[in-house]
Order: sequence, then structure tokens, then C-alpha cells
Amino acid sequence: MLPYVYGLAGQITGYSLCAGRALTALLALASAFMAGAVARRRGGPIAEVVALALIAGSLFTATAYTYTATYALTAFFLVLAIFVATSRLTKDWRAVIAGLALAAAAGTRLSVVAALPFMVLAVALCAKRRWRSLLIAGAATIAGLALIFSPFLLFTRENMLYDVFGFHTDRTTLIWQAAAVQNTARETVTDFAVLLGVTLTGAAAQFVRLRRPGQRTGYAFEVAGHPPQLAGGRAATQPGGNGACGGRVPAREHPGRRPTGQLQHPPGPEGRPARAPRVGDVHLLLSAHLER
Repeated sequence: MLPYVYGLAGQITGYSLCAGRALTALLALASAFMAGAVARRRGGPIAEVVALALIAGSLFTATAYTYTATYALTAFFLVLAIFVATSRLTKDWRAVIAGLALAAAAGTRLSVVAALPFMVLAVALCAKRRWRSLLIAGAATIAGLALIFSPFLLFTRENMLYDVFGFHTDRTTLIWQAAAVQNTARETVTDFAVLLGVTLTGAAAQFVRLRRPGQRTGYAFEVAGHPPQLAGGRAATQPGGNGACGGRVPAREHPGRRPTGQLQHPPGPEGRPARAPRVGDVHLLLSAHLER
């Protein structure tokens, strides 16, 4: 992808070292903007400030985003995938565009192929219908990879396979190759220790949060022992809601606004008893029973 992107830009600006680095700087700024937007969507203004501060103070950003190479363009496509996955586009289009962006990242730097399954999974986790999003994003990624690499495989297969595999293996012995893999793994863990620690800590915290009752929507969808499916019913058929199944079950109480169809709170951390069901709760349950 790099020759096409930089080549197209060169047709407009002319081919020079300055033009190439200017395009790299634009890709870096666009990636930083999208990363900040994603952080703001998921964690608010403070998360955005922290994300931009980490990007601005990163040694990898200072080196990879300053000269013409595959790094800035690869990062741009990877961040674009998450940016689109968390946007307000139509659900299926989010998965399609994100999958194509991941394929473009792998087409820019082939080592990204190792991260594609995890990136596709991350895109799917940003959607409500995760299995559907996973299938669509995976299919779009495979289609994009086929579109990018099939011309090379059809017309210059031997050259491509040698450039990908042979160039890195026919100059050293198997023992040296194994030692290189071991050294690379050790250096990767050392260089990215902080990033790996933050990622694993965040994943563990998210797992614990989702395991707690009522954390998915802000309420435990149980009143007098009834199962969560009863949170649907008439509320699930009303448009414009933000609760489970699209119903009008608010995720949080708004000051000055009386909740409608609100269900029972989960017990607090100190073991406080949940509030008693209201008339609206009973009406919602009766409606759900009648419509089933």
C-alpha cells in the first residue's frame, strides 16, 4: 500500500524527501486525532488528554512518525479501524470499513498479519451484536487481503514468496534463526513492558467489571426474582430507548428527570438492600408477561 499512497500524493506534490516526510507528518496527526477521539468516546475528556500525552511523549512516535517508511501508514490504518468501529456509522458498515482498514494495514506492513485476529476481535467487541460484527469484519478483512495480495500471487508468485520468506531465511542457519526469534521476543517484551502491563491490567479490570451483576446496563434486570428477559416486552419495542434490547430503561438517573420503566438497582458495595419495586416496575413486568 505504501507505493500507492505515497505515489498518489507524489503525483500532486511532486517526489521529494520533504514531500514524503510532510505526508508522514499528516498521517501522524490524523492518527493522533483519531486515537484521541476514540479515547474520548470510551473514557471522556481526561482519557483523551492522557492518550494524546502518551502519543506526544512516546519515543516510538517521535521516531516512526518523522520519516518516510511503512510505520506511519500502518499505524494510520490500524487506528482508523478502531476509530470507525467506535463511530456512529451503520453497524454493518462499521465492521466492513474497519475490516478493510485492517487489511490495508497488513498490506502496508506484512507483520501486522499476526495481529489481525486480535484487531478483528477488538472491532467486534465495539459492537452490540458482536458475533455478527465479528463475521462481517473477518470477511471484509479476508476480502481486502485477497484484493491487495492476489495480483502479486497471480503474476509474480515466486518473487513475492522469496521477498516475504526466502530473503529472511536463506542467509542464515536454522540455529541463528531460532536465536533471532528468541532475541526479538525478549526485546519486544522489554520495549513494550509498560504498554503490555497497561493492556493486561485494563483487560483484567474490564473482565471483572463485566462479571459483576448489573454492570452491563447499570441495573440488575431482576425484580422479585424474575429473569433478565422480562426487561424486554413493550419497552423493547419502543424506539429511541437506550436500555437492554433498545428499550427505555435508562442506564443512569438524570437530575430533574423522573425515570420511566426503571428496574431494581443491584445491592451496593456495603450490602445495602435494593429499593422496593415501583408501580412502573410492576406494569413493565405485567406487560412483558402479556406480550410473550
